[in-house]
Amino acid sequence: MSFQIPGSRLIEEILAGLPTNSRQAIQLREFAAQVESLNRENESLKAQIAALLPKHEMQADTAKVLKYYFETDGRISGEQIAAKFDFKGSVAKYHLGVLQEKGFISVAGMVIHEGYPIYYIITQEGRDFIVKNGMA
Repeated sequence: MSFQIPGSRLIEEILAGLPTNSRQAIQLREFAAQVESLNRENESLKAQIAALLPKHEMQADTAKVLKYYFETDGRISGEQIAAKFDFKGSVAKYHLGVLQEKGFISVAGMVIHEGYPIYYIITQEGRDFIVKNGMA
């Protein structure tokens, strides 16, 4: 009999040294079968949990930025985000880029030319994400 559990090789070696119908061999086989059953149940539960998790996973800092947009409900620039969360400019741009790619924020108005701050606003999708994931 071959087992698919951690230490299965050791269990098989022990069983090989025991008489087939000995009490220890029977108990060891039962134990190994129970562990296999629990491993299958664990994998099934992990799959069920994964199915319940939000489809849009995001880093904690990115979620904080989105929540800030939700709470302020106004035009906020990348520079303001960097200052609010004590991020370097490039880190703020990263989080804004992630949120923009997901459709959770969008550029507010037109960009006149380089050097002027770009302002973003939260979209309905962003609001939906916050509310549906219990972040409101």
